[in-house]
Amino acid sequence: LAARMWAAHLALGRRSVVGGAAASRYWGLTDEDPSPDDPITMVMPDGSNRRARGVRVTRAPDPAALAHRARTPPVLTVENTVLSAVAGARTDAAAVDVVLRACRLRLTTPDRLLATAGHRRRLRGRALLEVVCTDVREGVSSPLEKQYRRRVARAHGLPTGRTQVPSITQGQRRVYRDVLYEAQDVIVELDGRLGHEQESEALRDLTRDNYATLTGHATLRFGWLAVAGYACEVAQQVHDLLTLRGYAGSVRPCGPTCRLTSATGRAA
Repeated sequence: LAARMWAAHLALGRRSVVGGAAASRYWGLTDEDPSPDDPITMVMPDGSNRRARGVRVTRAPDPAALAHRARTPPVLTVENTVLSAVAGARTDAAAVDVVLRACRLRLTTPDRLLATAGHRRRLRGRALLEVVCTDVREGVSSPLEKQYRRRVARAHGLPTGRTQVPSITQGQRRVYRDVLYEAQDVIVELDGRLGHEQESEALRDLTRDNYATLTGHATLRFGWLAVAGYACEVAQQVHDLLTLRGYAGSVRPCGPTCRLTSATGRAA
């Protein structure tokens, strides 16, 4: 990929800046290299007519102002790469994922993303970007955490809990609890893996959950299928456990078709 980036830059001249999928891969916003058959996207100044084989040209008034000052060949900054990815995302989920990944890897921050967005008169996906950045400020660090907060907690009137709380497990290993309801000593772990996990990873999670139980915490663990497909049932389980541990708040239906049930199994 580096060779293709250099070749595109040399073909178009010193005012060209690497963007698109190549910039995303350069910064680690994706784990996949662009296909050899896909052109490298380069940002050129408005009015430039330069082109090259295997290169897709986009334009901006001043590409150099969007580029990282210390990288060669010139490449869009992390913030501008994220904004371009958001604007070009085919789905909202893809846009959300790139913002969360950039912040989770500590390549940038919500404030820096919003500040950079503020310099763009037009930005497709601006409203979504602002919502996601607000969530990240509140501690959301993965797409599954975002789904839990919205579809389970907020939709059913439950507290959102503290997210990514540092904890020490047996053997003095530092881990982060996905969601902690501190007053009730309840932990919600969100497993974002989509199957095919290694046995060692499953054992690690079991060990962590068991240690939490031994130290007085009760743990519920949910994956994508539960949160995305059975959010009402997840909310019911979380509420029931919180209630058993002293929570006095109620749970509410998320809508007319909500599948919440009471503790006795009757419709809420």
